Amino acid sequence: MHTPYEQLDLAIVPGPPQLVEPAVSFDTHEVLQYPPDFVADAILAVPTTRLIRSNDPTWYDWLALHTASDGTIKIDFTLFDTEPVSWGGSGLVFDCGPQSLLDFWLGIRGACPAVWLHDTSCKLYSPDSFSELYL
Repeated sequence: MHTPYEQLDLAIVPGPPQLVEPAVSFDTHEVLQYPPDFVADAILAVPTTRLIRSNDPTWYDWLALHTASDGTIKIDFTLFDTEPVSWGGSGLVFDCGPQSLLDFWLGIRGACPAVWLHDTSCKLYSPDSFSELYL
């Protein structure tokens, strides 16, 4: 049994170049490191996405909003403590349908292909596995 879409608490996170499913984040040994500004640009390049709050004074202040035909997605920002610092993932607060969420995510994956959906049980979703469950 899977979590109903309306109850999902999701983030987008960096991960391995290829996802072998089923996958959980705590068992993922290879995580690609993306520079924060590169990911921010990739998120803001998705059509109908705009910056709400800049990364001033820190990336943890950064917030974007994606507007879909059936709702919105708020996107925040976290970092990994790596050298150099890298993007650690982005929480998603959404009230849009699963197709809109998938379209937004695929827009980011055009620039950052090793970005996966992550839920509160640490499950990682590929576009195919998400689509099979929720579309």
